[in-house]
Amino acid sequence: MKIKSYLDKIVKPSANMLLNIIPGKKKLSQYLRLALECVLPWRTIYPEIVMVTTTGCTLKCKNCNNLMPYYHSPYSIDPGELIRDFDRLMAGMDSCVRFSLIGGEPFIYPHLKELLQHAIESKKTMYVGLVTNATIIPNEEMLEILKNPKVVVSISNYGLALQKVDELIEVFKKNGIRYIPDNSASWVKPGGTEFRGKSLTKLKKEYAGCFSFIIKLNLFNI
Repeated sequence: MKIKSYLDKIVKPSANMLLNIIPGKKKLSQYLRLALECVLPWRTIYPEIVMVTTTGCTLKCKNCNNLMPYYHSPYSIDPGELIRDFDRLMAGMDSCVRFSLIGGEPFIYPHLKELLQHAIESKKTMYVGLVTNATIIPNEEMLEILKNPKVVVSISNYGLALQKVDELIEVFKKNGIRYIPDNSASWVKPGGTEFRGKSLTKLKKEYAGCFSFIIKLNLFNI
């Protein structure tokens, strides 16, 4: 990988994730770890990896980026399969700044506690993220897991009456749980799923420029 590409795709996003996105104070050891992972050329670090747990959701947003309303039969992924995938991913890298679990709505995933705990216990995850639409207040058992200092919960606020954003934030504050509020009620419309006549070359170019593009090093050769 070229130096500029490495800086743009790995070093800058990793540093931004730690310094500007993850809330709260960080330890000196975390800065040193990030510097070590990014500077040494034989190390493989990922700024963020996202894992889908379920296609079930408590909302039916028309412009959902993950197209969840279009699943006619929502389903949850077997926890054993997800844990095996997680272990294979971690075996192919040295570190991940934030490993995030999403849905649908992850708080309706029946095996979230098991998967979340497994990700927390990994020495290769610096932080473990969750993305919730704030329609569900976690129970006491889940709150105890979320108190772990590695956990950061992102709260999507769409300005809907069904959401319990303020209540959820108060619960998190009371329990000392890290959270990232997203108060933007605007949407980034991904467009429809219809064929638009784009060539394969055009699609590859657009994909390579997407903010969600994942650089393929040797991660999947496992």
